[in-house]
This record gives sequence, structure tokens and C-alpha cells, in this order.
Amino acid sequence: MTAFTHRYVLGAALYDAGLRVLRRRLWPRVAFVVAALLLIAILGNFAQDPMILAIALTALFIVGAVVTMAVMRMQSRRQAMLTRFGGHSAEVTIDDQGVRIVLPEQEGFRRWSLLRQLWCGKDVWILSWHGASDPVLLPAAIFAGEAGAFTRAKATEAGARVRDV
Repeated sequence: MTAFTHRYVLGAALYDAGLRVLRRRLWPRVAFVVAALLLIAILGNFAQDPMILAIALTALFIVGAVVTMAVMRMQSRRQAMLTRFGGHSAEVTIDDQGVRIVLPEQEGFRRWSLLRQLWCGKDVWILSWHGASDPVLLPAAIFAGEAGAFTRAKATEAGARVRDV
């Protein structure tokens, strides 16, 4: 296989599947930081050192604020995406040169050499590129059979990290 094209609908299910994958990767790291800060706070309390306790509680507050802001940002971006593209169809073409995505108002192309990582999930595949702030979410159904093997091979050949998530 050297190329394939697929049309798919941009909707809440695709975006939500991508968020679930990203959250599964993020929450264990956040939980580790929170647990470490709680341990420091507890040890500071047992040592009866108010400075350690104050620093740990301030850090916990900051982590909580950052997580809250991140969740609010994800929800607002979801709503913006659905308002702009919801219900429209997109077309993705994957070939030896790279990935081309045609949306209702724009078209983009990325070469394989710019691919940073490929996450392969059961509902969604996520492609992250060097120099791009937003990953590309594609339905996993696109990558059944040869298409998935072709995409994995091109990502590996380009030096990207390929993960099953």
C-alpha cells in the first residue's frame, strides 16, 4: 500500500475519544505530583515546621489551579471545535510523502519527517507534529488492516514514537 484516502465526520465522539486518551496519559502524572506534595505537607506537619507545611499547601493550591484551568481550556476548545466543524466531514489522505487533511475551511499537509509521535488507540489515533501545538485526531476505523500497518511503518521510519494507548 502506498496511499489511502478516507472521509470521516468531525464530531463530539471523535474529540471526546481523543480527550480520554490524553487524560489517561496525564492523570497518573498529576496524581503522583499531588501525592508527593501531600506527603511533604504531612511530614512538615509532623515535624511541626510551618514553613514546609505552607510551601506544600501553596504548591497543592497551584497544582489544583493549573489542573482546573487545563480542564476548562479543554472544554472551551471542545465547544469551539464543535461550533466550527461539528457535523462537517473531513478527508484525510495518507501516502509516502505525509498526511493531508482537508477540512471545510482549510487544508493542511505534514511530511512524515515532522511527525513527533503516533498514539494508536481503540477509538482514535493521535498524531503529534513538531512545530504544531494541536495534535491531529483521526478515527481508529480508518486504520484497519493495511492502512494501520502502513501508517505505523511510515511513523517508525520517520523516527516518531509509536505507542498503543
